[in-house]
Amino acid sequence: YALPPHLKTCLLYLTLYPTEDYGIMREQVICRWVCEGFIQKKHGKTLYEVGEEYFEDLISKSMIQPQFYNHGNTVWSCCVHDMMLDLLTSISEEENFLKVLSGLQPISVQSTIRRLSLQNINAEDSKKLATMNLSHLRSLTVSPEAFTYLLPAFSSFPAIRVLDLHGCSQVDDNHCKQICNLFHLRYLRLSRISITEIPNEIGSLQLLQFLDLDMTKIKELPSTFVQLSQLEYLSLDNQTRLPECFGNLKSLQKLSPHITIRSPTMLHDLGRLSELRRLFVRFDECDESYDEPFVQCLSNLVNL
Repeated sequence: YALPPHLKTCLLYLTLYPTEDYGIMREQVICRWVCEGFIQKKHGKTLYEVGEEYFEDLISKSMIQPQFYNHGNTVWSCCVHDMMLDLLTSISEEENFLKVLSGLQPISVQSTIRRLSLQNINAEDSKKLATMNLSHLRSLTVSPEAFTYLLPAFSSFPAIRVLDLHGCSQVDDNHCKQICNLFHLRYLRLSRISITEIPNEIGSLQLLQFLDLDMTKIKELPSTFVQLSQLEYLSLDNQTRLPECFGNLKSLQKLSPHITIRSPTMLHDLGRLSELRRLFVRFDECDESYDEPFVQCLSNLVNL
């Protein structure tokens, strides 16, 4: 109860994860905080960098526990102690902050739902869910088990900012077209699903900041993809090719896991991404024609 309001909000948000020993990835949860609007601006720092401070504050106060470290001895993932998670869940329910449906309790919702995590629901729960007014929903996280019953009409969520469908193999290309009409989206996670293409309408998501398309079957992104001027974080499958003129993604800070350079022209586009903080480059081939463009590219990436 002594936490400052911004840390309390970020801590309550962790109730969307299913169990006390669930590994919460540092990078993903900070991106979610940013896209939910929980992070306060600080002069000279990006919202993500401020989010990193929040994360470290929660660890130093023992509100969350480090789980794994990366090579730089930075916390890579964390977890929430079971007693702490019980307390947070109780407060979240009391304040109507985030609703978790796990199939373990009957659905009973009288108030407006703004954040919803569907961890595991049955057919009966799905029928009740279909009768609820979810027009005010700002955040939706769906597990593969829950998606089996839900199969949502995404048009039901006109105000949604955060959509996480990680691992929901039933998501198909038709769902992607519906998602491209959710104009308020800031965070979209479609990793580990079987989609084969991203529609041209992706360019309509002008507020999108985080996009995860890792471990999909997408071969190439459409030309309209470069219209995502607010995109800061992009994760792609190794086989997915970026479109021409991807240098127009001026806000991009991280491109994961790596970018494969197939021509000197790609280095010109890469050099226009001056906000990039981290970069892993691979070359299909490399001869003398790459030397000067590569040096010029690196000299432009002043935030690496």
